[in-house]
Amino acid sequence: MRNIILVRSWAGMALAAAAASVLLACGGGGGTAASPAATGAASPALSAGTVTAFGSVFVNGHEFDSSAASVIDDDTGTHASGSAAGTALAVGMSVDVTPTAGSTNAAPKAQEIRIVPVARGPVDASDAAAGQLSVMGQVVRLTAGSVFKDARACVQASSSPCTPITAQSGLTPNCTQASAASAYACSATAGVSSVQVFGFVDSATNTLTATLVRVIDNTSPAVFRATGAITVAASGTPPAAYTINGLSFAPSTACSSTLDCSFSSGNVVTTLGTLAPTPAAATSQLPIPVVFAPLSLHGSRASSLTVGATVELEGIVSNAGGSTYMLQGVTVTLASGQSLPANGDTVEVSGTVTSAAPPAITAISESTEDSASHRQGGGFLLEDTLATGAVTTGVPATTPPTYGVALLGTSVQINALTRMEDETANTAQAFNITNFDKYLAAAAGGMPHVVVRGYIDTSGSVPVLVATEFRITAVPSAGNYNARVDGRITAISGSGFSVDGVALTLPSALGIVDASNQPVSALASGDYVRVRLNDTSGALSVTRVVDFGAAHAQQGGD
Repeated sequence: MRNIILVRSWAGMALAAAAASVLLACGGGGGTAASPAATGAASPALSAGTVTAFGSVFVNGHEFDSSAASVIDDDTGTHASGSAAGTALAVGMSVDVTPTAGSTNAAPKAQEIRIVPVARGPVDASDAAAGQLSVMGQVVRLTAGSVFKDARACVQASSSPCTPITAQSGLTPNCTQASAASAYACSATAGVSSVQVFGFVDSATNTLTATLVRVIDNTSPAVFRATGAITVAASGTPPAAYTINGLSFAPSTACSSTLDCSFSSGNVVTTLGTLAPTPAAATSQLPIPVVFAPLSLHGSRASSLTVGATVELEGIVSNAGGSTYMLQGVTVTLASGQSLPANGDTVEVSGTVTSAAPPAITAISESTEDSASHRQGGGFLLEDTLATGAVTTGVPATTPPTYGVALLGTSVQINALTRMEDETANTAQAFNITNFDKYLAAAAGGMPHVVVRGYIDTSGSVPVLVATEFRITAVPSAGNYNARVDGRITAISGSGFSVDGVALTLPSALGIVDASNQPVSALASGDYVRVRLNDTSGALSVTRVVDFGAAHAQQGGD
């Protein structure tokens, strides 16, 4: 079977119309619909976006045939091809796809797929209540759409297999402090895991928003990465110091020429290094300040862009104002008649490269995938084994289709923007929005066990649970639960309570704890909770409740 990679990016008027129908189903959406002439430009064009699925035809995006493609890890420079190329990729990864010379919109073929993380290094702080990580001092925001993967060989120095990490709670800081007055010591030895973070740069807030956090084994030598809007801390050629997303460093050997380091404050850049970060000074501050010596420093995506070429980008909007905004570190200038998206919106844009350093394009077409205002209701996570007949086609029918999935007594909307993955499949079968219901009905052994993450769209008169991730996985093998729900308490009546539409009863003998495992006297409406439960033929029994309070960042489960 040929390898197929699906990347969210526009490819024709039909796709823009399809996305518009999905946004309407979700309760709205902004942006400017593109004209057939604008979006029908012939391939090849560089597509920079997020991997959403593997498999056959995918309507809301390009379906790249990657059977002959070379997959390059931008961190290490390693190449993979053939069957190894498929194992090098994962749903949620940020990638740059260069098509072959003969690629067309109808039959896209990839020549090169470059894996482009935004950060790489040890986790020095993890705050589940705030929905944030600190990776080598860089602030990483976790949302309802953030996916966790463990790509380690899972063999520690003690020869005992490691426990797979599937959520933020497993990403404990890799730094220790002997006393309150001493500096943190951050380990970067072979037995300690690091992470690759894929996602988007918000240059306005100097934070990263993760689509995928992937736990990895350290390479030898170890590789560290930072991406973000740069602050020039001192003058000179090259300047004496820079700061990127909370990480301060001297240019060191990265500036072999003035061209490499001719940056102004606000430019979005990427830096790589092989020297382990160390604490900057004695401090008890979190995240931990570190010293980093980079070996390379260049404009974000500058190496992927050619002036005059056509490029397609997907990302989160920042620095929107006037007729420009920033997307993945690239400045986008609107064409006549196009509307300015809002900061925080997820958009896709096709444009012509006007500058590679600093990266800039002039938009040809644009469309808003997801309005930031939709997600004000917060995030959720649902896990259970699907019942027969749980999947229904959306009404009215849309192209591509939307589906309603009944799970734990509530309904979740699945649409063309939902990232889909089957962790239990032995072969690379098609699993996407066009065959969603048929794939589930044909699952071996009956209806599968699934984990669904998403956000609550509150833009309409009735809140709608919209899935950003639909993952088929194994039934939990440890613990006293086979189902779970994370979300906001929407109602309380006696011992009964409801979490985002899931009706539950709190056993009288079951204690409630907070994030630090301390007793909580009672649940309160509006609190964000993590509930473990057993589902026995539709009868739900609660086995554990963790109450994060009302201030939780609602990242959609942990």
